[in-house]
Amino acid sequence: MGKGNFSRNTFDKLKHYVGVRLQQGVPIVDADWNELEDIRKFELETFLKWFVGDGVPLGNDGFKIEHANEGGNIRLSMSGEFGMQTIITIDHSQSTAADILGFGSANCSAAGNGLSARLSGTAKEPFALRDGTLLVINVKRSPLSSTGKAAWSRTWKVVFQNGAQFKDIGKATAAEVAAAIARAASDLRVSAGLQNDFIIKGGDGTPEGAGRCLVEGWEVINECDLHYTDQQLYENDTLAAALGVDPLLPLTGQKPDQAHSNLYYLDVWERVVDEHEDTDLVNKIIGVPTCVRIKREWVVRGLEGCEKNTVTVPETIRRQGHVYYPLARLDYYQQYGRGFTMLADLRRTGVTIVSQPDLEKITVDVKAIASDAFGADYRLAHTGRSYINTSLREAINAVLRGHMPGMPAQSLAKTNHKKTRPSIVEGNEVMHVCWQENRGSVTADSWCLSFMVYDGNAWNGPTKVGGGNAHPCNPFLLEGDEGVLALWVGDYDRRKRCIFYTKYVDEWKDVGIMIPDILISNEECEVFAIMHNDYLWLFWMDADTESGKNAIWYNRRKPYTTGRDSTDWEGKRKVPGQSAGDPVAIVDGNGNLLVLWLSQDGSPSIRSITCDLKNPSSPSWGQEETHASTQKISGGLSVVKDKTNDIWVFFSSEENFKTSLWYLRIRPDHQGVALVQLTTGQLCSDSTGRAISNREGDIFIIWNKFVGGKISEIWCRCYTSDHGWGQEMQIVPGIFGTGGGISAAVDSWDNIWAVYINNMGSQREISCRKLLPYI
Repeated sequence: MGKGNFSRNTFDKLKHYVGVRLQQGVPIVDADWNELEDIRKFELETFLKWFVGDGVPLGNDGFKIEHANEGGNIRLSMSGEFGMQTIITIDHSQSTAADILGFGSANCSAAGNGLSARLSGTAKEPFALRDGTLLVINVKRSPLSSTGKAAWSRTWKVVFQNGAQFKDIGKATAAEVAAAIARAASDLRVSAGLQNDFIIKGGDGTPEGAGRCLVEGWEVINECDLHYTDQQLYENDTLAAALGVDPLLPLTGQKPDQAHSNLYYLDVWERVVDEHEDTDLVNKIIGVPTCVRIKREWVVRGLEGCEKNTVTVPETIRRQGHVYYPLARLDYYQQYGRGFTMLADLRRTGVTIVSQPDLEKITVDVKAIASDAFGADYRLAHTGRSYINTSLREAINAVLRGHMPGMPAQSLAKTNHKKTRPSIVEGNEVMHVCWQENRGSVTADSWCLSFMVYDGNAWNGPTKVGGGNAHPCNPFLLEGDEGVLALWVGDYDRRKRCIFYTKYVDEWKDVGIMIPDILISNEECEVFAIMHNDYLWLFWMDADTESGKNAIWYNRRKPYTTGRDSTDWEGKRKVPGQSAGDPVAIVDGNGNLLVLWLSQDGSPSIRSITCDLKNPSSPSWGQEETHASTQKISGGLSVVKDKTNDIWVFFSSEENFKTSLWYLRIRPDHQGVALVQLTTGQLCSDSTGRAISNREGDIFIIWNKFVGGKISEIWCRCYTSDHGWGQEMQIVPGIFGTGGGISAAVDSWDNIWAVYINNMGSQREISCRKLLPYI
């Protein structure tokens, strides 16, 4: 590494010099030039340190530490070069191992502009490789501008062979696959993803959109996300010795049986770069370098086993000339006989040049105005924009008309082909809508999933996921620990009906995971899912060959698994019960799972059964209960829980050619069961209301109301523990057609989102309306 050739260092901050003035008739020497640079740099660093402070600037989220959860996958990276674009591509036309390793068509290329290119496989070990399977990797580097640098490319063909490379090639480990690729691709960095690895958040790959952090007046920049193990100093003793720093050591991993903490922090320093490292410093006209450069380096380190509640970097590990900043702390602790982890963000965010007293006054003023107008709990969306998007005038006028205030209805997507009922859910303060759609001809049996995402500013999409010959099925969206999950029933190989799911991670990708060992015979089967104790529970209706009737079946995905393999699931099992259909489930006030379904033996009743989950890994079912009704039950169930932990089950009942809404209120711990008629109006053909509850336990029921001809409307009614049932309110007028296909969700701000299908003659559209029940 460079050291530079300087005559002397004349800068002394105690002299309080603020500038250097060049005189005429005197020689120009390096010391004066360098002191001028040192003065300017010192003033800037002092200003940033004392008047702005350490942390992440306002509007930026740089250097956030996040769990990677990528243990057992394959990761490829190629170092970058200034002024050059580096691209890693998996050649699908030749590679027979690409899909097996998780480098599918939607994840087969990665680029870096002046930076490293990194590509991670989505599949995890073990990999079902075969003898002779091939992975073809192309790396191309080309100039970003007319720099005079030459483009080049490399291709590596990796043949996986049974024998010395693998203990069992059909169950190849990530370490074995990485070693095989590394032997063939000499210049490529190949590694097996580690379960305890973590991600250091950067930006969008550009200097303008980079992640930033201020440390002791030094601005540290990270253009792209990277893993801890992606850092060049990771287990690199040679580079560490050249830089005069310590290498990055492997993380020892989680220790759930020991209570301790890990501190992740920034280590920043500056060094000299000369012409041996950067040949661009050579002036080609005179053939010699005229100046060296000062480069700011950084690395994120981990201090494992530190004391609980550590928030500063200990003095014992600090080096002279380095500055440090704590980013996050991972705490390990024991509870209920199990080990848990909690990641605490230690960064100071929202750093701004506005002085603290002024900032506090602005914050107080804004909060006071917002509290007066919208209530004390009002917050901004994650984008910084108002989450209300309507005026007080519009809201008051809507209330005076007997309607619910909110944003105007929005058309999300239109098509000439048939759509199923949409599903909507919030995940990480982002709204997701999904529906199944026939994108072939009107008669073709060609269905796919379509997704749209509302990011706080606008709806994005639709994005198509999957396709083929699935029978129409209403998809199910669910917020899980790893993101938003979409589940649906579809055809496999045009002959077998199976359950599929995919998940949202930054975007919906064209990946459908087929749940193993489930074949469904029922043509009208729909899936219901719920997360509990890190298990994903799936429920569906299908025929029981032993009884000759329909039954409720379930399967559980084990915690922290992908769900791709049979071993990730506990297996298909039957819920104890008779003549069952249309299942729903909810966690009751005791932390147990309550499953409810409609009777299919001709009796007007709702049936339920409780699953004791005191031991999550070994649930036990109780006795089936029957909740008799004097009314004919004609519609599916919708279930919610209020703040007293009472279970509310809504359903529709048809009598004298009129369909009304009813609910069953189950109070297992105190007052038994109450059966109440809610509406007497005519419901539309789907005969199903959608019930949702907010953080306060208030309940909203939304339904389609037939008003004559081919016109229906969407109405809502709210229940609060303080005031009981409120008045019916129209929220969407004049929907053409049957009005089938309504869904609803409550977001983190207690706003209601209703999505529905509007049949407009030759076209059908998915529409959405956001409502404000509290202003």
